[in-house]
Amino acid sequence: MQILSTILVAAFILTIIYEMGHDMLARTIPDIANFLLLIIGLTHRIMIGQVVTSAEWTLIWVFIMFGLYGAGVLGGGDAKMMVGISFMMPTSPIFQLYFAVVVALIGGLIAISYILTHYIFKWLKISSKPTTRKNNLWQRWKASETWRINRLGGIPYGIALGFGILSILV
Repeated sequence: MQILSTILVAAFILTIIYEMGHDMLARTIPDIANFLLLIIGLTHRIMIGQVVTSAEWTLIWVFIMFGLYGAGVLGGGDAKMMVGISFMMPTSPIFQLYFAVVVALIGGLIAISYILTHYIFKWLKISSKPTTRKNNLWQRWKASETWRINRLGGIPYGIALGFGILSILV
């Protein structure tokens, strides 16, 4: 039972890291990865007998995250990612509050860094240059990130969510 729990946590952590990277590079979080988080978290809660309490917290997070999505603050992938994360979080209110504070702080730092970078780019007159498939992946990512920053596009909030849960699990 302990070995299976360890395997589930490791798979969960690897999926979170994958989602964070995908959100950073493409600004999307794949639904299949979110579904995998949900299955892993739910399986883990069934194993330790805390499905009901965890489901209650998940319902609270669903209302919060989809409310933020409806208000245009977060993307749909971020809201769905939180559903998967919520089943893996400890059910103590202290951990829930800790998670919320960590996510808000990291998300805020990412947002501030994007806004500052936007104004620095504007001041230095840095714009994104078109790239071709011949450019390497780093050059294409750099150009697309510059474009996102210049137009004040969305931030990769999945990174903040990922760091929030990783700070609890690791």
